[in-house]
Amino acid sequence: MTMKCLWNQLLLWSSSLLLGGTVYFSFLMAPVLFRAFGREEAGKITTVLFDNYYLLALACGSVLLGCGLTALRPLTLPRAAVLTGLALLILLCTAVAQFGLRPAMQEVRHTDPPRFRALHGMSMVLNLLVMLSAGTTVAMAPGWIRNPKAAQHP
Repeated sequence: MTMKCLWNQLLLWSSSLLLGGTVYFSFLMAPVLFRAFGREEAGKITTVLFDNYYLLALACGSVLLGCGLTALRPLTLPRAAVLTGLALLILLCTAVAQFGLRPAMQEVRHTDPPRFRALHGMSMVLNLLVMLSAGTTVAMAPGWIRNPKAAQHP
């Protein structure tokens, strides 16, 4: 397997894993937990799961950034810039949610419900941006991988 083939596979796998993980957690696992266990208990469970959730997003975003910066040299500058920009958006949104909003949410969870809801709303918007960025990367990846020579010429 050539390095180019390896980087192409990393691009496709990391973007697909990120998209699948965020969709699964947001639209399947979290709602099921809240229905099955109620708000308080499900909140405790999801809080524990978020460490791995954000770790996944940071790891996949880092791989995508590496692909955008180094591995996809045959891509035209605009395509490489799009991939790099999406990766940076994924990393920024994840970092803000993990290191900014999450601790603030934990601090006000029981003492200031309106503030918690506002922070949670911001967190959901960031999560949606990560999801859309991963989806865009998944949608764009096959063209880059299947026909890399075509990517050289817009």
